[in-house]
Amino acid sequence: MNELLKKIITIEEKAQQIIESARDEEKNIDNNLKSEISHLESNILDKQQHKVDQLKEFEFDFVQKEVDKIKAETTEKLKEMDEQAKEKIEPWADQLVELVLRR
Repeated sequence: MNELLKKIITIEEKAQQIIESARDEEKNIDNNLKSEISHLESNILDKQQHKVDQLKEFEFDFVQKEVDKIKAETTEKLKEMDEQAKEKIEPWADQLVELVLRR
């Protein structure tokens, strides 16, 4: 009977060790999963930020090109207007003098 109790106690101790080992393993797995999830979230956020930065850069480049194009067109138009004014300044001055003298 004593032997039987000793075997039961031994089996119970082993069972407790197995349960404790299983709980430790569960905690390890849980911690590993949390770490992996955190790592994946971080990667996703990094990729998302990188994509946002790329889009911002693309939009900035596009807008900058449009601004440069408008500036070039404006400069060209101003140059044309200046040339036209230079060509017509004498006839305009003559017309203005004539109008003033008629009064």
